[in-house]
Amino acid sequence: MKKQAMKNMKRLQAILAAAACVGAAAAQTEPVTVTTTTTTTTTTTTAAAGDEDPDASLPPSLFGGDGDELVTSHFSWGADLGTSIDLTTSDMTSVNLHACLGYKSRSIRFLGIGAGINTMMNNSSRSYPVYAMLRTSFSSRPRLCFMDLRLGAVFNNFYEFKNQTDLYSSIGLGITLAAGRRFSSHLVIGYTFMPVRNLEAKEAAGLADAEKLPEPRPVPDLHLASIRIGCSF
Repeated sequence: MKKQAMKNMKRLQAILAAAACVGAAAAQTEPVTVTTTTTTTTTTTTAAAGDEDPDASLPPSLFGGDGDELVTSHFSWGADLGTSIDLTTSDMTSVNLHACLGYKSRSIRFLGIGAGINTMMNNSSRSYPVYAMLRTSFSSRPRLCFMDLRLGAVFNNFYEFKNQTDLYSSIGLGITLAAGRRFSSHLVIGYTFMPVRNLEAKEAAGLADAEKLPEPRPVPDLHLASIRIGCSF
């Protein structure tokens, strides 16, 4: 009996020792959690502002540069060639050449200054108008017709004898003939008024024939119907 009891005691001790070892191993071991983080990198390619020009298809500006410089450039110039018919029968019908320089925008076709030379056909008279000019269609959208207004001074040289400086005024209706990116052409039909002071028609005959005329005839203020064709840039 004693031997059996001893064997049972040894077995119990072995079981307790095994249990103690398992408990100690469990106490020393900690759970390990592995966390995997996935990072996604997004690469955005931004084109430099100067690499592409969205307005490269626009025409170059007159004062240099391409593209959007033309949009911010408001410089304009042009020239007209035409004739003025004297409505007062004073023999002052003329051929005219004018040039202008100024500002343009979407609503203003032209705003600036102009000058010209008017050469009378049947005598030696000349007129040199200098004026401020406005062309507008009163709309920010392109229109077929526009108004042409001119106001300034004219330096007259009548019959090579009389020099006068007087008012120069003109109003006209313009029609766009053709329009492109670089220029536009137009036709203007208008009316011009130039006052005349102390001028007699007999001076047109010249010094040799002036005495043969019975009476001097004063030249009235000039009323002219004009037609001009031109282009602007």
